[in-house]
Amino acid sequence: MDISSWCTRIIRTGFYLLFFLVPLLLTPWNYELFEFNKMVAVYGLTTIIVGAWIVKMISEKEIRITRTPLDIPIVLFVSSQFVSSLFSIDPHVSWFGYYSRFNGGMWSVISYVLLYYAFVNNMPKASEGQSIKASKLKNQNVDTLTHADTLTHLLHIILASGFLVAFYGVLERVGIDKHLWVQDVQSRVFSTLGQPNWLGAYLVVLIFIAIGFALKESRVRSQEYRVKSILSPSFLLYFVLCTLYFLTLLFTRSRSGLLAFAVADVVFWGLLLYADKTHSSAIFHFSFFIFHYRFLQRQLCIANR
Repeated sequence: MDISSWCTRIIRTGFYLLFFLVPLLLTPWNYELFEFNKMVAVYGLTTIIVGAWIVKMISEKEIRITRTPLDIPIVLFVSSQFVSSLFSIDPHVSWFGYYSRFNGGMWSVISYVLLYYAFVNNMPKASEGQSIKASKLKNQNVDTLTHADTLTHLLHIILASGFLVAFYGVLERVGIDKHLWVQDVQSRVFSTLGQPNWLGAYLVVLIFIAIGFALKESRVRSQEYRVKSILSPSFLLYFVLCTLYFLTLLFTRSRSGLLAFAVADVVFWGLLLYADKTHSSAIFHFSFFIFHYRFLQRQLCIANR
């Protein structure tokens, strides 16, 4: 395997670690238990990923940066942040972010932009699927992960990390670490993210990823094996994950999180109904949406008390 292939693997592994470790990291050995540790990991993995990308470009003797629809907005945003940092009355905060967190400053913005372009330029693209399949058939010594494979792996890693975060949130609800915090953590859990609203926002994203995988699994199974095999182990696993995420979201008592879930629910099921050209599952989707709406209406009332 050549240097370029090794660099690609390092970059991919770096992103896998980024998505898995960052939500989980916290330590009791510094003043800021949560965000500072996560940001140190982000900076460290950014250095590894970008370093491997630079080595890859050197080995290929080509500087190639893929154009994306976000290029102009990113350039405008970074430019505005750079100019404001240059003329800031507090350069330290503007460049490094809030003192105990190291986030929100110019260096964190640069890290996020570098990670974005490293991902876009080094992960398999959807248009490369046929050439990768041809390479597999020829038994060539190349990286044979397709665009779909990579995204599926990343989403599964995100769900696995989210499972640990949510499970710890449930343990907080039953009081596993209530003696460690000044806050009433049993009333509003925050797990490894340090703030109930942040945890709520994180869980809302995970819920719909899990629902998407569950619906995909049920549809594939129903087409192949008819109704009796819809409840496959994979479907049940995604269903359990979705239930755990939603339960932990309720334990946060985050009004913003519940409101975000309500809006995302409307968009998700609306798009699903629109995409279902045969309308074979329209009644199920509609009834499920009504159930969500009534349930969330009740939970928002409880959270507002």
